[in-house]
Amino acid sequence: MRPAGIIGIVLIVFGAIVLVLRGVSYVKDKDKTDLGIATVTTLLERRTQLHQMRLMDHVNNMNPALKTKLAGFAAASISGGSSGPGGAAQAHGMLFNMIERQATMLAFLDNFKLLGVIFFGIIPIFFLLKRPKMGGGSVPVH
Repeated sequence: MRPAGIIGIVLIVFGAIVLVLRGVSYVKDKDKTDLGIATVTTLLERRTQLHQMRLMDHVNNMNPALKTKLAGFAAASISGGSSGPGGAAQAHGMLFNMIERQATMLAFLDNFKLLGVIFFGIIPIFFLLKRPKMGGGSVPVH
């Protein structure tokens, strides 16, 4: 699934959570869902930084897989027209971009799991809610 699709699902789930927390009232204003969006983006940024830190722990000069990957990136950059030092710098940039993408994907997975747990944890609340009383009177119409 693409990250944009995951963001959409996350926003829908948090919107549902906000509805439940507000007493299942109809949300008319955009301001009421800002809490969910702010929470999701904050969690996403924090988890991205955490995963990036953990992935960068494995990036050191003693790692033979790192040396192989950097040599491949440098060769691709040099074959694309870069100079030797420029190709090495681009290889490090490509490695950082790869780690950043992986960290972001792991953060999205963490958010998705957390929202799933929260959503399924809220389901029992629906059984505790009282049904609204339906009035038998006339309905005001414009």
